[in-house]
Amino acid sequence: MKLWGYLKGKRMEIALIVLITGIFFVTILLYQLPLQAVVYPSLLSGSVLLIAETAGYFRSLRRQEEIETSLHSVRPLPAAVTPVEETCFSIIEELRQQVQDTVSAVETERRDTESYYTLWIHQIKTPIAAMHLLLDDKDTPEALRLKRELFSIEQYVEMVLAYLRTGAETTDFVFRRCDLDAMLRQSIRKFSLEFISRRIALDYVPVEKCLITDEKWFCFVVDQILSNALKYTPSGSVTVRLEGNTLRITDTGIGIEAEDLPRIFEKGYTGFNGRMDKKASGLGLYLAKRVCGRLNIEIRAESRRNEGSTLSLIFPDQTVMLE
Repeated sequence: MKLWGYLKGKRMEIALIVLITGIFFVTILLYQLPLQAVVYPSLLSGSVLLIAETAGYFRSLRRQEEIETSLHSVRPLPAAVTPVEETCFSIIEELRQQVQDTVSAVETERRDTESYYTLWIHQIKTPIAAMHLLLDDKDTPEALRLKRELFSIEQYVEMVLAYLRTGAETTDFVFRRCDLDAMLRQSIRKFSLEFISRRIALDYVPVEKCLITDEKWFCFVVDQILSNALKYTPSGSVTVRLEGNTLRITDTGIGIEAEDLPRIFEKGYTGFNGRMDKKASGLGLYLAKRVCGRLNIEIRAESRRNEGSTLSLIFPDQTVMLE
């Protein structure tokens, strides 16, 4: 509590003292009494009043500390509270309980939602696997188109699962020494049908490096980058290169608007390209950014409209090593 705040709280008492003192001195002047007879008692009374108010100020400081401690902990309220303070404490406690109940209800709803979607994901994987078996030995144009659509469904399912897991309190990250080429080939292989059917060239040279990371989540990040690169590249190529400790995935697609570039990692932000593609969710790069944070990888984007885009994954020095 500031001294000025304390004095403001005592302004009525101070005004009353000033008024009484003024009346006292006016009376002395009217009756022409000797000032010496009242100067010393006045000084003594003023000194006593100053000492009393100083002590009151420090008592108020201690009381404020006790109240603040009680409000921010489970300690009981200070003894001898005034009726007004008791009413304030009751209101604060009721509001705090309401906040706790709301937080508990929201957390329960979040867990229920997570459980529902987790169950839904595992259930939807069964018909997806069945459709893969039905289409596996068919090479007709219709079958190839169905395979591409089925692959898109699988990606959306994986995105939902990643969204739930990245927001969970516990994670399944397992860091170990991983072959970078094996992980990149794993992701590239997933999109092989897209590369072939759309005649998009792949420029990839094996990097012959290892990386300390989580294989599943690293592949998820690469999947999202490749998915975006193919989605917005009508023709041309996708290049995968390791330069020092930076993995660059470059496409020759339509690029990203300059005003959209700083926001492409925001949740739900689709930008100009996403508004053109009505199916864009704005979650792929957002999730990639979150996962990169968990993997201690920096992700950056560079792009020019109609000239393509480059997504860079920058690894810490100590995580990249020779095989």
